[in-house]
Amino acid sequence: MKQLSVINLESADSFEIEGYKERTAARVVVIDAQKQVALMHIATGDYYKLAGGGVDSNESLESAAVREVREETGWEIEILKELGEVIETRASEKLRQTSVAYLAKIQGEGHQPDQTEDELLAGYSTVWFENIDKAIHAIESKVPKNMLGKYVLERDSRILKEAKSYL
Repeated sequence: MKQLSVINLESADSFEIEGYKERTAARVVVIDAQKQVALMHIATGDYYKLAGGGVDSNESLESAAVREVREETGWEIEILKELGEVIETRASEKLRQTSVAYLAKIQGEGHQPDQTEDELLAGYSTVWFENIDKAIHAIESKVPKNMLGKYVLERDSRILKEAKSYL
């Protein structure tokens, strides 16, 4: 699989990383027929992110991508392309996360999202951008208020730029 980026904003060394929790996640660049791009707006942090999240045990990466988009946005999707992976080492969380990224298009009509309690409390909402360049600008124009936001900005900006080459 193509490695898009390795992010280690807190400069964790290889000795520290050995004890970190491992997490695998799926991230999705969601487009519609006009190639508009959907991002999640997180109200509590006032930033944007791609739809996606953790892969459940006994779940494939693609199944997790479809489930996460359905839960967060209410849309069914068809995966068009695997874009690659981004590896994040988050020292403050003692976490090493591998996010596998996909490009997907929506199918049919949207439904009510089935967000988790944490997502509801954070104020997740879907925002559509006219094109990939405007989505990239939206992600990069927000100044993260915490370390998680900084990781999200780096990760999702890189994934969007990879998706741009296919749109």
